[in-house]
Amino acid sequence: PLADRGVGEGHHAELMAGAGEAGCADCHDLPQAPLRRTVSFTECSTCHGNHAIVIGASISGLLAARVLSAHFDRVTVFDRDALPSASGNRRAVPQGHHGHGLLASGLRGLKTLVPGVERDLLEAGAVPGDVIGSIRWFQHGSYKARFASDLEGVLLSRPLLEWTLRRRVMRLPNVRVIDHSRVIGLRVDHGVVGGVRVQQQSE
Repeated sequence: PLADRGVGEGHHAELMAGAGEAGCADCHDLPQAPLRRTVSFTECSTCHGNHAIVIGASISGLLAARVLSAHFDRVTVFDRDALPSASGNRRAVPQGHHGHGLLASGLRGLKTLVPGVERDLLEAGAVPGDVIGSIRWFQHGSYKARFASDLEGVLLSRPLLEWTLRRRVMRLPNVRVIDHSRVIGLRVDHGVVGGVRVQQQSE
């Protein structure tokens, strides 16, 4: 069940997750939360259906949500940050200012999980290239040999990658991403994790 009718600064909700009967209409039909908006949950005594929860809307969390969306009726992703509405750095990702790249295997995996993501990245300015032939690798005091490897990757910024993935994942009809929401604990019953306790952060 969900506890605390309103979720605001200093309050929390308990959100249940797990396999079972479908959640009730009151909770199942909560509108998609727009970014930079607070969320209020209504009380619901039977909201424990086929629902998965992901803590963190970073790259791994978004990809986890994508995989879970094929196996659960609903997937909710909580993140404590104010998620930017465009490509931009955020507080919880300090390494976002560094240059980033996707090597061949990583790019192939993303394309399998999130079709169309490579096109989105390239259209937004990511630079494609051979990860050996197009780049000079300096390691252990010397430059590595360059040759055509046919291993294609892309150079890009971390914020661009995360933002592009988030847009794609949020288009999935059964995935909801809620920002300004800190997970402060797990709901455990008889040694089994059945949900999370969430505290709404202030703007």
